[in-house]
Amino acid sequence: MQSTGDLQKTVAKVQGDVATAGRAAEGRFRQFGNFRFSGDLRFRYESFLQAQQTTRQRQRVRARLNMTGNITDELYGGFSFTSGSLEDPISTNQTLTGFFNRKTVGFDRFFIQWTPKRLNNHATFGLGKFAFPWIRTGLTFDPDLNPEGLFARLNWDVKGEVFKGISVVGFHLPFFERAGATSPTTGVRADGLDAFVAGGQVQTRWKFGDRVNLGLHIAGINFVNADFIAQAHSPNPSTGSLANQLIGNLPNTNSLRTNATGQVVGYVSRFLYLDTIATLGINTGRARWPVNVTLDFVNNTRAQTLIQNGTAAPTGTEHNRERSAYLADFQFGRVNEKKDIQFGYTYIRIERDAVIGAFVESDMRAGTNINQHRLNFNYQWLNNVSLNYALWLGRLQNAQDSIGLVPGGKRAIAGGPCNAAPYNGCTDNVLKRMQFDLIYRF
Repeated sequence: MQSTGDLQKTVAKVQGDVATAGRAAEGRFRQFGNFRFSGDLRFRYESFLQAQQTTRQRQRVRARLNMTGNITDELYGGFSFTSGSLEDPISTNQTLTGFFNRKTVGFDRFFIQWTPKRLNNHATFGLGKFAFPWIRTGLTFDPDLNPEGLFARLNWDVKGEVFKGISVVGFHLPFFERAGATSPTTGVRADGLDAFVAGGQVQTRWKFGDRVNLGLHIAGINFVNADFIAQAHSPNPSTGSLANQLIGNLPNTNSLRTNATGQVVGYVSRFLYLDTIATLGINTGRARWPVNVTLDFVNNTRAQTLIQNGTAAPTGTEHNRERSAYLADFQFGRVNEKKDIQFGYTYIRIERDAVIGAFVESDMRAGTNINQHRLNFNYQWLNNVSLNYALWLGRLQNAQDSIGLVPGGKRAIAGGPCNAAPYNGCTDNVLKRMQFDLIYRF
């Protein structure tokens, strides 16, 4: 047994070692400067219920780690790691399957932003793989997708009573290098312009009294050489298997052009979105019960009509009525502090060629040609732990245009409207997708 003196020496030594280790750790962390760590872990149970189709259940996980901070007074940057398939840019989920194999993790973001002081902080320039620099909804891009390229944002605040400010965002986002490369599907050399997204958005901010905030935003988003997306997003015609997709996890429901062997060579339409978004925030007088409304209307101004055999009508000769998409989202409450509650409803309608289905919200019934409803309930159990529930109810609007997605049991009924072409009178059964989430944030 140690004497009192020896015990005091031992305690003093331990305290000294701890202090030394603390100083060493502090020194190492100081090397990161002003960088901060954050992230989250999500555990999900999910079920798919649809009449005349096999019920599906699965458990999924998501892990994200972010490191961001100020490099100098003018430079800001960081990077993020996330779980998920490296071939799927619109989902960070990993399904618990594969006989306990390891789950893949990749760089989800790595970016740098410059806000020059000489411009009085009115301008920001960014490059890399970054969060969306413009305001958008799941009608056009899934929230898990992070674009890459470069952007510029100009911002002015206004001290008016109602009009509060305006921002202008421009972006250039390459998604497939074409020169000297080959098509990922056909293997044909494709020299020429790279494939990219180019666009911009005007954002305006308004305030009515002390309780109402309004945002009105309009964007133009142009896809150049989008046919490469169609080729990479389509199944192998020899097997019809979606396992051959190179990007995305939603079946391709846009109008497609094919060659003599049935291989997809591109879209019937071109894609130039005119995207109009309104956001409304209402302070109800109770801090925990705000009301937030988002309305989004997208029109593909370059949609074309399919005549036959994958041939598009000449521009200007026919009007494609399958060119628009709509979203209305209503949320009541918040999830900021312990015991906060939020619930809401979302309606989505996407016509067949309104948007490119490869990049839209991945939890929907399909990428396009859908009527979709979503109910959500969120509860902030602890300050950093939330419990969420979402019910997705979706069906194909025109089942004959996406007959392969109609439940197999319904298509197998001999003499039924979904059994043989031209599928007149065929309708889709509602797909019920339920998600139960536990999310820990740090």
